[in-house]
Amino acid sequence: MTLTDQLYQYCDDILTRAIVACQKHQWSCLRFIRDLEKTHKREWEWVFDEDRANRYFDWMRLFKHSKGPLAGQYKEPVDYEYFVYGNIYGWVHEETELRRFRRSYEQVGF
Repeated sequence: MTLTDQLYQYCDDILTRAIVACQKHQWSCLRFIRDLEKTHKREWEWVFDEDRANRYFDWMRLFKHSKGPLAGQYKEPVDYEYFVYGNIYGWVHEETELRRFRRSYEQVGF
């Protein structure tokens, strides 16, 4: 499964409420799906570059957990991390290859 397929499935799970999420996260999933559909249109200037996003995840997997039951094990991103960081590092301008999102705010509650 490609990263794009994985993110699309995650968004579908959020929007069908298979995964519980707040309204703003639902909106961001809806935006992601709509933006993916726009990538085939000539006037849309952004593309989702899986290779760039995957480079970030490869880097992320170099880190190990330092505490708790996972201490010493390599970090494997979870679904929401794939979605959040995939958006940040995957969307780039078609011509300049500059990232679409350069700032973000993340707040997680359990």
